[in-house]
Order: sequence, then structure tokens, then C-alpha cells
Amino acid sequence: MANSLFPDIEDNEPIIDPEPIENEDGGVLLPPDMPDRPEDAPNDYEFKTGNIDDFMASFQEEKEEMPIEERPTPEEFAEAGKQNLPPATARKTGKFVANMIDYSCATGLSLLSGEPVSAHKAPEDSKKELEAIITEYIKESGGEIPLSAQLIICLVVTYGLQIPGAYQKYKERKALIQHKE
Repeated sequence: MANSLFPDIEDNEPIIDPEPIENEDGGVLLPPDMPDRPEDAPNDYEFKTGNIDDFMASFQEEKEEMPIEERPTPEEFAEAGKQNLPPATARKTGKFVANMIDYSCATGLSLLSGEPVSAHKAPEDSKKELEAIITEYIKESGGEIPLSAQLIICLVVTYGLQIPGAYQKYKERKALIQHKE
């Protein structure tokens, strides 16, 4: 293998640990490059760039002031502070928005066509696709709709969209009463 992490070791070459050598007392002799006792080991470990004392001295030195000329833009602050919305919350909000869009569009179209609202409701698979897209958008934008706003939206969509139909019936009934007179 040309780009091996360990170029000295071939792929098929077994790694052999040195066999311990026993001395006359039954003790084990260590390889010649290994000190007999930890006290005999060198005190300082030498890094490529110096020893640990050099590193600590460099680390504790006073650092040069680095004045920052560029400040983050408000958009960068907003992006950094954006919290991720939990998937369950995004899914619930996406479902709510999809249902409100479906109901409001179906109601508006039924007012124009004179057909029942159910005739203009989205097919279930289209509604699921709309829900998925809205959920992804909400996850990306972090746009959670507060419960109070959801309640207001629901009331406006449910009852506010019935106002034009009710007004139309009121005008028809008024015209019918005037026609009878």
C-alpha cells in the first residue's frame, strides 16, 4: 500500500513483541534502551519544538493585543444566535399551517364557486407534501408560531372566511324580502 499511515510496516508483516529475557534470579531483563527504574528515565520530555517548560513559558506570556476592526453584522449575529427548533415542534407547526392553508383556500374557492368546501379541499397526498415542505421550512428558519398566534389564525380562518358567504346570504335574503313587498 503506497499511502500507508505506517510506511515501515508491511501489510503482511506480523508485529512481534520482544521476548522477555529472564536473568539468573528469575527476574525479567528489560530491553537495553529501556531504563530499569522510572527514576532512571530522563526528567524532561523533549518535544520537536522544545520541552514542556518552554511550552508553559510561551503559554503564560502576555499576548499581543489584536484589535478587531470588523464587527459582525446584525445578520451574522442573528445566524449565530438562531436556535434549532425541535423536530416535533416543527412537525406540529407545519401540520397546523398546512391545515389552515388548506381550509382557508378551500373556503375561499367555495365562496367563489358556490360549491361546498369539501369540493375544494386538497387531496390527502398533496396535503402531506405541503405539510412536509412547510415543516422543513420551519426547521430551517426556526419559525415557531406561538400558541396564541395559532389560536388567532385558527379563529380568523375558521370564522373570518365565512363572513363573505354570510354577507352574500344576507343580501339575498334582504332582496327577497324587498321583492315580496
